[in-house]
Amino acid sequence: MPLSEHMNYAQGLILSRRNGSLSVSRAFKYAETQSFIDRVLTVSDIRALSV
Repeated sequence: MPLSEHMNYAQGLILSRRNGSLSVSRAFKYAETQSFIDRVLTVSDIRALSV
């Protein structure tokens, strides 16, 4: 999966969490990329995505 797709997943996950609407199907989808996100994205990256 290309990096841009991982970034889209990360951004969607952050927005879903902020809105309090992380659905089960999305949670499963994001679980596949979570370890990638944990390894690659720093706190500042996540803050930048979530503005």
